[in-house]
Amino acid sequence: ICSWNKTLRSWSVFVSQSSRETFLLSTDALCCALRHDGKQLAVSTVDAQILFLS
Repeated sequence: ICSWNKTLRSWSVFVSQSSRETFLLSTDALCCALRHDGKQLAVSTVDAQILFLS
């Protein structure tokens, strides 16, 4: 989930005890998209950056 508090949170909805990750961003996030194989996440931010996370 992208957030206006400069964080991105990810977890698996298919595993009940899945590990959760929080990524700290330099600015607020607008949108995020997951690659079809689930190995990479793209995040756009309000300062016109696109970040790719593995």
